[in-house]
Amino acid sequence: MDFKTTMGVLLANGIQSVQHYTPLDPDEITKLEITSTTKRPRRVGWFEWDQFRNACVLNAPTDIVLTFADYLNVGNKDARRFEQLHIDTIKFIEELERVSQAPVSLINTRFPREEGQKIDLRSVIDRRTWRTNPRLPNE
Repeated sequence: MDFKTTMGVLLANGIQSVQHYTPLDPDEITKLEITSTTKRPRRVGWFEWDQFRNACVLNAPTDIVLTFADYLNVGNKDARRFEQLHIDTIKFIEELERVSQAPVSLINTRFPREEGQKIDLRSVIDRRTWRTNPRLPNE
């Protein structure tokens, strides 16, 4: 299987098929992936590059947020900086940026896995470049 297909894995409706490509526990993922309103299993599938290209043409994004980087590679859950992400995840992000012509500015490396667990803000890698206007001297 090629890089784009392998790294394009988010999850599959038949979660068992993803288990072959990632060490994630399919039973745990199925339990965690439920919609917030109806509490039904979330419909998640393979990353669709054609749909992504079309969405970029229609919407002309200025920035992209990548969530669930830990689904692409379990080791990403410990990353605090871009350079600490798995090399295949970095390649995936570079391909997203190439196709979209927009930067992947925020990368979420993990979400709380247990009920009541709070979001760890260190799980977000912020790649935005912040610019401030210099203050003008008082007149």
